[in-house]
Amino acid sequence: MSVTWSKKFDPSPLVNRLEECRTVDGAGRQTYEGFTHSECVALIHHALVFPKEIPETEGRRLVNQASSTLREGPPLNPQIFLSAVNRLTVQYFSTPTQPFALMTTISLSPRADVSHFSQRGVRVHFHPRFPRRFLIEREKISERAHQTLFADQPTGYLGVLARLSARSHYEAADSALDTIDLQRGIWNWYFNRRHFTRMSFGSQKPVNNIVLGPIHTLHHPRGQLATETFWFEQIYRAPAKLFDLRRDHDNMAKFTIAVRKALRRSKYRDDLEKAIITYARALDDCDLQTSFLKLWVVLELLTSTGKDETYASTLKRASFVFMERKYFIQVLRILTDYRNRAVHASISTGKIETYLYQLKNVVEVLLEFHLFNRFRFKSLEHASQFLSLPTDKDALAARVKITEYALEYRGYRPRTRTMR
Repeated sequence: MSVTWSKKFDPSPLVNRLEECRTVDGAGRQTYEGFTHSECVALIHHALVFPKEIPETEGRRLVNQASSTLREGPPLNPQIFLSAVNRLTVQYFSTPTQPFALMTTISLSPRADVSHFSQRGVRVHFHPRFPRRFLIEREKISERAHQTLFADQPTGYLGVLARLSARSHYEAADSALDTIDLQRGIWNWYFNRRHFTRMSFGSQKPVNNIVLGPIHTLHHPRGQLATETFWFEQIYRAPAKLFDLRRDHDNMAKFTIAVRKALRRSKYRDDLEKAIITYARALDDCDLQTSFLKLWVVLELLTSTGKDETYASTLKRASFVFMERKYFIQVLRILTDYRNRAVHASISTGKIETYLYQLKNVVEVLLEFHLFNRFRFKSLEHASQFLSLPTDKDALAARVKITEYALEYRGYRPRTRTMR
């Protein structure tokens, strides 16, 4: 598993700029100009393709470390820099794992009947009260954490401890939060799909009812802080109202079991888990326009578009799953137009809540299609080929016929008639 340069970018100007920002400090040692170096590291990281097992934060650290190891070496070029990153990547993968516990909270009532669960080596436990040692250690950074937030921390949230083994602090935090957000995504999907629209008055509130607390800390298994670094939710503005799962616990539990079973069965499980996690995080935001743009990323993922394909492909594939296709083509055209204007200009509209819920409804139907169809597609791209088919009966029949001709012509199927 190696790092490569992305084919979309030319790394030479980026690495050359890093080379140009070398300087000599007062002690005669080579170093980098601070701001230019930070800029180059960020851009170079984006131009590299890392193995999916390396978290984004860890990737940035490896790029920064590679630049440090090369600051007193020969003139830089893309190959030299890439080799340095790959040496560090090999070291990263050879690093033994160690146990960690991520501590956070979730906007559920402490009386909620929530089962512990495990997912890909992460064991998540829910605590009405945290173990005392964890609370004592967390208190050591509470003042710094409080100064980071724009509002007071919530009280009464259900506690969460996610235990796992990882090579680094960043890998541990990313893996734990992904696991928790996958579960949150499933829970919120269950409750959100009941609401096709919403009309709010006053300040905006997120679509999701189940959100994480604003501060996440990493500990050793017995509670001691593993690092003074803490993770926080940048979108946090105020405590959410506690949500009580008990009002529909049994049906929600059945839905959760069904989704997790479908994920295990899917041949493109990673893509679908990423979609659910992104869905959860998109609908946490109080800024509904930001939520809309984040949720659009999920739409592009589920239609396997957004890279080299046009919005027409997104529209065609997303509308395929609806019986009222003509109506939803128009809905998606309107949403596409709004998305383009929102990206390229600062616009304010009172319709954003309606647009967000329309997009949410489309994404939820696509999630259901990918998880519960009976066709066992080999990949997300394979499923997207299906979604790109015409919906007209005669057009589909013609597609079948021409494919049969091709199979016969290439000798993959016996001829069905005599040629004269």
